[in-house]
Amino acid sequence: MSSEIGKTTGKVVEVPAQLMQSCLQNAIFNITRVQPFFGSIMQCLEISYSAIVPTAGVMFDSKSRKWLMYINADWFCNKLNDDHRTAVLLHEIYHITHK
Repeated sequence: MSSEIGKTTGKVVEVPAQLMQSCLQNAIFNITRVQPFFGSIMQCLEISYSAIVPTAGVMFDSKSRKWLMYINADWFCNKLNDDHRTAVLLHEIYHITHK
C-alpha cells in the first residue's frame, strides 16, 4: 500500500498498490489502443505516484535527461473513473508534445 497525506483533510490516505497499478495500466492501455503514438510516449515515461502533486504533472529532469510524470494516487485512483484517468494522462502528454 502507498500512504499519502490528503491535501485538504491532512489525513493519511491508503491506496492499495494493486489498485494503483491497475488504474495506471488500464489508462495506458486505453491510450495505446486508441492513439498508439501517444501510447508509445506514455510507455517511455518514468511514472511515479507521489503526494507532492495534488493531481498530476510532468517535468523534464535535466540530470537524467528524462521526462517524469507524477500522479497523486488518491486523486487518480479514488476520485476519477477510467475515462477521466485516460484523459488526464493524455493531457499531461500534450504538455510534452505541444511544448
